[in-house]
Amino acid sequence: KTRKELSETQVAKEKERVEAVNVVREKMNKEVANLKNVLKAIEDDMKDKDTAMQAAKEGLREKEQLMNELRNLRQKMEMEEARAKTENNKFGKSLSEYARKEEKLSHE
Repeated sequence: KTRKELSETQVAKEKERVEAVNVVREKMNKEVANLKNVLKAIEDDMKDKDTAMQAAKEGLREKEQLMNELRNLRQKMEMEEARAKTENNKFGKSLSEYARKEEKLSHE
């Protein structure tokens, strides 16, 4: 081949190489853009899940507070029931004693 033909062949091969590099570069840019979109979607999903987790934790705290309040009210109720029972027993004894005295007085 002549020098001119060799030069033309080299120029053609260089053009092909540049085109191939551009094709690969374009594919890589598309893939990078796609991966960035996937990463963004994952980050958004993580933010949503974190927000939901925080809401669940807050709900759990509220539930625990309500359970503690309920437990305290139950204890107070049990104490009041015990006090009322004691008072009722005292009243019942006093009433019985009063009835006996009244009966005793009525027989005298």
